[in-house]
Amino acid sequence: MMMQLIRNMVTGWLAVVIVALLIIPFAFWGINYYFEQGANIVAAEVNDSKISLQEYQRTYQRVRQQWQDRGADITDQEDLIKQQTIDSLVNLELLSQFRKEMGLRVNDQQVRQALMDIEIFQSERGFDTSLYSRYLAAAGYTPAAFEAQVREDMTAEQLQAGIIESSFITGPEVERIARLNNQTRDIRYLFVSFDEIAEGIEITEEEIKDWYDKQDAEYMEPEKVRIAYIELSREQIAADVPVSEPDLESYFRNNKANYSIEEQRKVRQILFGLGDDPSPERIEAIEAAAMDVLAEIESGKSFNDVAGDIAENPEQNIEVSEFGYLSRGILDSAVEEVVFSLDEGSVGGPVRSDAGIHLVQVEDIRGGEESTFQQVREQVEEDYRDSQAERQFFDYAERLATLAFEHPDTLEIAAEDLGIPVQQSEYFSREGAGDGFLNDPKVLSAAFSDEVLRNGNNSEIIELGTNRSIVLRVIDHKLPAKQPLEEVRDEVVEAIRFEKGSNRTREIGQLVIQELKAGNDGDAVAGQYDLKWKSAAGVKRDDPAVNRSILRTAFSLGRPDNGPLIGGDALGSGDYAVVVVNAVHDAQSLAADDVRPVRQELERMQAITAFRQFLETLKADADIRIRRDNL
Repeated sequence: MMMQLIRNMVTGWLAVVIVALLIIPFAFWGINYYFEQGANIVAAEVNDSKISLQEYQRTYQRVRQQWQDRGADITDQEDLIKQQTIDSLVNLELLSQFRKEMGLRVNDQQVRQALMDIEIFQSERGFDTSLYSRYLAAAGYTPAAFEAQVREDMTAEQLQAGIIESSFITGPEVERIARLNNQTRDIRYLFVSFDEIAEGIEITEEEIKDWYDKQDAEYMEPEKVRIAYIELSREQIAADVPVSEPDLESYFRNNKANYSIEEQRKVRQILFGLGDDPSPERIEAIEAAAMDVLAEIESGKSFNDVAGDIAENPEQNIEVSEFGYLSRGILDSAVEEVVFSLDEGSVGGPVRSDAGIHLVQVEDIRGGEESTFQQVREQVEEDYRDSQAERQFFDYAERLATLAFEHPDTLEIAAEDLGIPVQQSEYFSREGAGDGFLNDPKVLSAAFSDEVLRNGNNSEIIELGTNRSIVLRVIDHKLPAKQPLEEVRDEVVEAIRFEKGSNRTREIGQLVIQELKAGNDGDAVAGQYDLKWKSAAGVKRDDPAVNRSILRTAFSLGRPDNGPLIGGDALGSGDYAVVVVNAVHDAQSLAADDVRPVRQELERMQAITAFRQFLETLKADADIRIRRDNL
């Protein structure tokens, strides 16, 4: 309450003075605390390793955001999110320790190949270095950090593959389940139709009122709000950026490299592996072997033939790779220097890297051409507008956040300063509305927060993506209220009709079952109630020609060893189904296509179970301490 009072009173130049006074002690004490003390706070200890509070907080924010992105209500889920966060960090640390203990590694060559196989880094020309750099920057990664993460993920896959390969499913088990899947049954069934019964149902005004009075929650109009908001859009800012030809030409000259076709080379490689900690003698011997192979190529033998000979002798620690078209910045620097010095069709090397000794061939060269301003003017204008809009967007966002905070009871001042109109939404509930931003969990959380809804203040600035932000305030609020009977009368009538009709179909269905179990003739019983039997011979569990509820009931009734088995099921449509199983036929033979999917599914489930058990074993043998007071 005190903080709210201060906020309401302190605006304009007085707020600036107070903030400036607060900055001075914070600069000498607060920052020092966060850098010296905050970094040393421990969230958990796993054996001899520590998980820092900073790492926990970063992961917690990611997990929390994932929940919100899925539209989950996190109001009462903080404890669960915290537990999920610390569990994931502990599991990752245990797996990392185990991989190091087992010596699982991924070499540089494997990491580079994995990077080049990632689809989002591909353009029409193959692996695109500029795309790679932009995506990493947007995600907050440096190339070194991202490659380290890829290496960690690949070693994790090695471990997971080892665990999966250690689990197995026995042939008899697979065959037994496959036979069950391919079992067929001969059945008869009938439906007691809801529609036919519902036509004759009469509903009185007294029943309607009684139902309506007892069903308060069913006909409640949810709490709703309507908001005013200011939207910042980088796209709109870019459209309003003034453009002149001199500005575009200057931008083109300063960014000319962006409009040239980057030189790329299609590369093949023979890599002679050195192994771990090779001795000088081994390095010398492998370099000699590489020179012998190079001599074969220089004497007239093709690179393809040499590569084919190597492929036929897998015992050698030699790999043949095809990279496709590569730009600069992908290969090891020493290897890249050789590759980009060769003519098309030439072979170079041997050259040494951490991965081993390389022989490389440049199969094709493309790109390396410069574009004129007129050729790329349209793209230059788009990029120029975007670059100008990027700077303005962050400046506008900062001003919007400041003005919305300094004037918490209105958006008009910020709108006037920025020249952006205040817009208004339709009414929406905590579940959102329509297909637009009113469904965004961050918008819903802000609109229904105490700060905005109860206290009547502007929200903080809300990011709806990298190029779009809004500030909002509630301009109207509707409390939950029961809808008038006149508005929901049709719904009430249909609900009563469905309840009465489905109850009646169930009654008739169960009478039919009783008479059948008593030994009465099925056709006579059906005729008594004006029902018709349908027959289906040799149906499987997933037969598309038969209702799924019928199949589910038929395959849950067991085997009719001493006469037909009879059962029933109420359907969601209000109908009631009566099912008779006359015979069961086990599969006499199984095709490969019958067994393969069963084995794959069982192996998948077994692998998941095995991996969970493996994690539990690691936890049982580990010294794990969670510092819950620090979380």
